[in-house]
Amino acid sequence: MSTTVNRPSSEETVTSAPRRSPMSSRWRLCALGLVATTYGLGATAGCSADSAEAGATPPDGGPDSGAEDGDRDGSTPDGATDSGAGPRHAPSSLRFGRDQDPRRGLIAGTVVIGRASDESDVKAYNLYWGSDPTTKVGTALAALTKTGDDIAYELDASVPDGAAHLIALSVNDEGEMDQGATTPATDNFPTFVDISVAQDGGVAWSPSAVVDEANGKLLVAITNRQASNRLGLVHCNLDGTDCKLRDISAVGGATYTGANPSAVIDKTLGKLLVATENGASGGALGFFSCNLDGSEARAHNMYTAGPRIDAPSAVLDATNGRLLVATTNMDNNARSHLYSCAFSTGTCSGRDISPDGGVLTLSARQPAAAIDSSNGSLLVVSYDSTSSRSRLARCNLDGTNCTFQLVPFGLSGPFASLVDSVSRKLLVVGPSLPTLIPGSGTAKPALTRCDLDTDAGCTAPIDISAGQPNYSGSSPSAVIDTANGKLLVVAVSRDHFSTMGLFRCNLDGTSCTHTDISVGHENIATPSAVIDEANGRLLVAASYTGSRLGLFSIALW
Repeated sequence: MSTTVNRPSSEETVTSAPRRSPMSSRWRLCALGLVATTYGLGATAGCSADSAEAGATPPDGGPDSGAEDGDRDGSTPDGATDSGAGPRHAPSSLRFGRDQDPRRGLIAGTVVIGRASDESDVKAYNLYWGSDPTTKVGTALAALTKTGDDIAYELDASVPDGAAHLIALSVNDEGEMDQGATTPATDNFPTFVDISVAQDGGVAWSPSAVVDEANGKLLVAITNRQASNRLGLVHCNLDGTDCKLRDISAVGGATYTGANPSAVIDKTLGKLLVATENGASGGALGFFSCNLDGSEARAHNMYTAGPRIDAPSAVLDATNGRLLVATTNMDNNARSHLYSCAFSTGTCSGRDISPDGGVLTLSARQPAAAIDSSNGSLLVVSYDSTSSRSRLARCNLDGTNCTFQLVPFGLSGPFASLVDSVSRKLLVVGPSLPTLIPGSGTAKPALTRCDLDTDAGCTAPIDISAGQPNYSGSSPSAVIDTANGKLLVVAVSRDHFSTMGLFRCNLDGTSCTHTDISVGHENIATPSAVIDEANGRLLVAASYTGSRLGLFSIALW
């Protein structure tokens, strides 16, 4: 299918260099032979006086052709080239965006052929696969009649073996030009790299991934199984190469310091900050920091007394330079608790952020925190299993003046929560509860959206499973692809060998698609998704096959 499109203001044009035609060279050789014969020097081999008619015009210009001296190199002022039979004007450009089909071996997207600068000798454009920018693979994908403007063609095809480019060539009734425009056409599909570092049984539980944009690195805080569940850091290139493992628990001999880590980067300080359930202090909050390469690790409150906590969720309050940790106070009827930690002093202060008069038991399981920078608010969503309801707390950044809203029935934890700053919504993703969401089932991925600027509350959860079965929404991790305006949710399909799926939706939860990104692996757990902005890729660190650590990746589209 092709359509006419307006020409963009700037284009990436890759056109083969012009090449002198055999006809042109033959004419010059024979012309020299005629001159030699005239002066009695003998004819050049292979030529005679009949080789060119008197007064004939050289194919590419000559003394009598009317062409300027600077136009005798096989090209004309408007960019035409002489390549024998067929047209002399190549497409001005060829453009192809990102492959829209994430299945291996299939490619889809819009190809745009830039019209030739002069289409007087062009009838159509042939589109080919190419093994490189100049070598065609097979027959033409499409023959697209010229329209007088650029042509858009919707490509949806399998990729031939060895093909990595697209080539567009001008064509007319005399033949096809042998030079044209080309562009890469990269097949987009999920990839996998084992980043376990240690090889004997693996290392990692509960990964928490962040991207160090300044240095182009992936940082993954882990519970290091091989080191008595101490806090570890896997430090890699963004493609999963050159990985190193560092112990960042900072205290020799202490064990169980790294349960359920939650990591953030403080760009101002150039530090990685990590909150954990610290077994060395009886399950109280652990607050650790290190440089972005894992050096100079510090344990700020190693043996500080405090309540036992569960499932810390850390966010950075960049305005006040503090690490905020929403968690569950296991020593106070599982109520909602907030810690505020200062890197400068290494101390943390805590306070209860449960609703007054609310349900006291099991009121704040599996919290997920986010910061609304525009309103200077902390947003914490948690699950109350007593009432089978999820609750949103809105507080000042110091945990004061909290207000509470119940999320409509249908959504359970664990949650992924993130701020859509364009639509001014808090997006909350969690497993669905059975029978409570129309058209959904049990533990499928579901979405609710909460207004950030008014008291309108949260929408009823909607199913975003794209037709996947029950239990396909376990352990969700979510990010926003701002470049394409998409919500990306990664979740484990518990009843399908614990494989992992990517749910890609509009930011309002519509038009969702599903892609299996397991790359053949099973027993995947606790995925942690981040976006590599520099390379336009989704990166997912996850445990697999027990406690090995894998990096699953796919390009954004």
